[in-house]
Amino acid sequence: MDQAQTFPTGLETLQAVGGIGGELQALLKEESEPRVGRLFSISEAAQLAGCSTSYIRRREELGDIEPLRSAQGHRVFTLDLVNTIRDILGTRPRAPDGKDPLVLAYMNYKGGAGKTTTSIHSAQAFALKGYRVLFVDCDPQASATQAFSLQKDPLDCPSIRYGLVPIDDQEDLFAQHDYTEDLSPLIQSTHWSTIGLIPANPELHDVDYELTSYADLEHNQAPWGRLKKPLINTAKRLGFDLIIMDGQPHLSLLTLACIESADIMLMPARMSGHDIKSTVTFCQKTEHLIKEFINNPRMRYRIPRHIRMLPTQFDGGSVENLNLGVVQSHLAEHMMRTPIAKSEAIKYAGNADALSVFESDKAYPGNRTTAERAKTIITEHIEELEVFFRHLWDVKSIP
Repeated sequence: MDQAQTFPTGLETLQAVGGIGGELQALLKEESEPRVGRLFSISEAAQLAGCSTSYIRRREELGDIEPLRSAQGHRVFTLDLVNTIRDILGTRPRAPDGKDPLVLAYMNYKGGAGKTTTSIHSAQAFALKGYRVLFVDCDPQASATQAFSLQKDPLDCPSIRYGLVPIDDQEDLFAQHDYTEDLSPLIQSTHWSTIGLIPANPELHDVDYELTSYADLEHNQAPWGRLKKPLINTAKRLGFDLIIMDGQPHLSLLTLACIESADIMLMPARMSGHDIKSTVTFCQKTEHLIKEFINNPRMRYRIPRHIRMLPTQFDGGSVENLNLGVVQSHLAEHMMRTPIAKSEAIKYAGNADALSVFESDKAYPGNRTTAERAKTIITEHIEELEVFFRHLWDVKSIP
């Protein structure tokens, strides 16, 4: 080895790599084109709205709707136009009058179980059905934020951190707002007109330390108690029906804050022995902490009404079938009945800059049948969730 050769120190490498963040973000912005909402043909619009194409044409003649035109002169419809048709028909689902938006949280103990891709696809499937969805990205990796094509540097957008921790920084413009009642400054628009986004960014890594510092047990202020009320109040005032939270892939104070805010918590898990054990550990540790909170009169904690394990990436192989059977024999009523089957189209959508199967018929470059099957998988999942919605909203049906 050349004795004259010098090597950078570890600290110098960290500083060098960290120093290109701005340049890298600018490059990524240049390479990533803004996404736009999908347009639907008249037959697709009729299928989504639950009516005939002739009904849509009649409404067009009456002036109730005004379809756009494609370059070929065909009628095309935005999701907003589809929802207008639903409103005319009285079939658009929504939170019942006087009821709060429901909070659905996807939480687990480790990565790789499809938590983020499932939460994103579920949000989009609910939006296609007519629901207004507020998506809260609580994972510092911000994969969901990227999937919704936020055309800003996430560090320039406030995260849910501001709703959890009082930030005393006179130079931080976002910190000047009172988030104890209103989280609206955190919400960003997306290319889905009925999906709002509270984005994530790496600053969420600091939340656990900040929450610990904020805890004020003498005044019954646990470090997670600030989120639920302003989240619900803001979503209700802005007309959202559902709030979907994508959690961190580990147990933390931020995770506990999300769980405490949720009406329904789903724990995605592959049916491998390792993943099942990981979910068991997650439940054990969470139960232990919650019991400590409940038994401490100074610490208030609210448990989700429904908690279910959600089998994901299920391929129906002999080992997975065996494991699923064993788990179901012990936990049948504590599991979602419909597993999220393994799907190359859903997996592909997890790639950076890839579209989901709900965003384009050409999103998945493989077999069209595979993409349609992926839509069915997610549709069956959200239909099962609507059973919980009816129970929590105390209604027999949702329009």
